[in-house]
Amino acid sequence: MAHSRRSLLTRAAIYGALLALVVLGPWGERGARLGPLQARATAGILGFLGVDVASFGDTVTGSGFAMRIAPVCDGLDLAIILSLAMLVAPVPVRARVVGVALALVGSQIFNLGRLVAMFMVGVYFPASFDLVHHVVWQVVTIVVAVWAYVAWMDRVGLVVDARQRGRHQGTPRRGHVGLALGRLSPRARAGRAADGRCRRRRPG
Repeated sequence: MAHSRRSLLTRAAIYGALLALVVLGPWGERGARLGPLQARATAGILGFLGVDVASFGDTVTGSGFAMRIAPVCDGLDLAIILSLAMLVAPVPVRARVVGVALALVGSQIFNLGRLVAMFMVGVYFPASFDLVHHVVWQVVTIVVAVWAYVAWMDRVGLVVDARQRGRHQGTPRRGHVGLALGRLSPRARAGRAADGRCRRRRPG
């Protein structure tokens, strides 16, 4: 119990230190390249939806509304928070690497959806734009971050548990790993068949 508590506190301290480094680091100009890319992607999605828009640098404009993608709106905060949590999680290294990659890609997809939705709000409900931007989407982002981390830990835990049970018991188990692991190995089937023959030969 004491070891588990010490390990948890150590991981929490590492996560806090890394997060502080990210927050306090020189990231003010991080949107210099990502912002324009996201502006073009947002304009492309809106154009596909039939909205007449154009992107100029990190700004999306059209239908009487303009929206600038600031550095803090580039989705990297969500990616960083999730990635740091996954890096200090008590799981295998391979699972951490996969989790970080999914966090980076997923956060950008989520952020593009957020930008498209906010632009539509700005066009049709301009009076509600600040509320949606500063309150609604902040809450949604927190909920999505917590859900993504819990879902990832649950998935990784099922995979690791299934593999450990398979090693300890000598036969694979059916787990949530996308594989049919419920069949006995040939050696196990032969052992069961031999055991059955021995039982049948015993006198009644």
